[in-house]
Amino acid sequence: MTTSKQTYSFSRLDLYAKCPRAFFHKYAEGRPTPGGTPAKIGKIFHFAMKLVYGDGYSPSEAVYSSILEERGMPEGEFSYKLVQMVERAYYRVEQLFHNEESDVMTEQHIVHTITDGKEERDFQAYLDIIVDNPGLDQLILVDFKTTWQPFLARDSMQLAIYAHLFEQMRSGITAGDFRGRLIFPRCNRSEDNEVIFVPENVDRGVKWAFEQIYAIESRDPSIAAEWEMKSGKHCEYCPFVNLCSSGLLNNLPACGEPANMEEAQAIGQYLFFQEQAIKTMKNGLKSFVTRQKAPIYIEGGAWETVQGTSNPKVPTSILLQYAREHGKDPEEVLAGNNDKVAQWITEDTTGFLSSNATYTKPRSSFKFNPKAKASAQAQTENVGGETNE
Repeated sequence: MTTSKQTYSFSRLDLYAKCPRAFFHKYAEGRPTPGGTPAKIGKIFHFAMKLVYGDGYSPSEAVYSSILEERGMPEGEFSYKLVQMVERAYYRVEQLFHNEESDVMTEQHIVHTITDGKEERDFQAYLDIIVDNPGLDQLILVDFKTTWQPFLARDSMQLAIYAHLFEQMRSGITAGDFRGRLIFPRCNRSEDNEVIFVPENVDRGVKWAFEQIYAIESRDPSIAAEWEMKSGKHCEYCPFVNLCSSGLLNNLPACGEPANMEEAQAIGQYLFFQEQAIKTMKNGLKSFVTRQKAPIYIEGGAWETVQGTSNPKVPTSILLQYAREHGKDPEEVLAGNNDKVAQWITEDTTGFLSSNATYTKPRSSFKFNPKAKASAQAQTENVGGETNE
C-alpha cells in the first residue's frame, strides 16, 4: 500500500488490528461504511460535548442540537439517556479542575509525524478534552468512551499515541504531571480511570502503531487474499461481514455435511459470518422500511414493521380490591393476562380501574409476513425506491 500521502489515525490502525479484511474493504477498496448504532451514538455524544465546552450549551441543548445535526437518533435509543451521559461526562470533567486558573480545550485536532527511530509517518488525532492545571503543573488528556465495557487507561494504545502526538506538538513541553484519563459516561464514575504518562508506556503505543503500519504497508492492496479475516465481537457491527460469509461459500461442501475437521471448521466459520451478515442486513432493511413507511413486498410475502399494542398495568392491590368488591375471580388477572385486565377496565363503569391504570409503551417489531400480498400499484411504488420526504 502506498504511503507517500497516507495519514494514519488510531481508528485506522485499530480496524486493521481487529480485522485486516475489514481494513482492506474500507481503505484499499474504498467501500462506503454506513455507521451503526454505536458509531452514531458516539458521534452525537462527542459533538454534544463540543457544543457544551466550545459554545456554552447546556447538556440538554447540546444533545438535541447534536441529534438534529446527525438527523435523528438510532432506533431503540432515547435522547434523555444521552442527556444523562453528557451531564455525567460534564460533571466528571469539571471535577478535574483544581482552581480558577484551570483551563479546558476541546476537540483539538493534531496532525504530526511520529517516528520509531527508523522511519516517520504522518498521524492525526482528535483529542476530546485537555485539562490544564498550571498551578499544579498538570495536564490531563481526557478521552470519552461511550461503550458499555470499561477498560484500563494503562492498556490504551490510543492514549499512549495521543500523548506522544501532544508532546510532539508542544516540542516536548507538557507538564511535570502528564496523564491520560478515560471517562465512561454510560458507567459509574468508579469505572473512570487514568494513567500517568511515562516514556515506557508512551513508547509502547508508538511501537504498536508502527507494527500495524509496517504490516499494512507490506500487503498488496489489490489482492484480497493477503488481508485475512478475523472473527470476533467486532463482526456484529461490521458492514462487510456479508462479504466474508460469501467469500467462504465456494470452499464448502454443497450438502453441508463436513467430511473432515477442516471442512467442519470452515462451515462453522461460514455460519458465524452468515449469522452476523443476516443481522446486519436485517437491521438495514428495517431502517429502510421505517423511512419508507411501507412494507417491502417480495415473492411469498412482505417484510414489514408491526406496531405492538399498549398493555394496561394495574397494581395488584387495586385488582384484589376490585375483585372483592365486584365478586370477580382474581386469578383471571393475576396470571398476567393483559386481555383480561383490559376487559375488567372496560367493564368497570365506576372508572376505578382506569384511574389506577398505566399503559406500556407499544413496541414495534420487524418481521416477514408470508400472508401479506401487495397490489400491483403498491409493488410498482416499492420498486421506485425511497420517498422524497
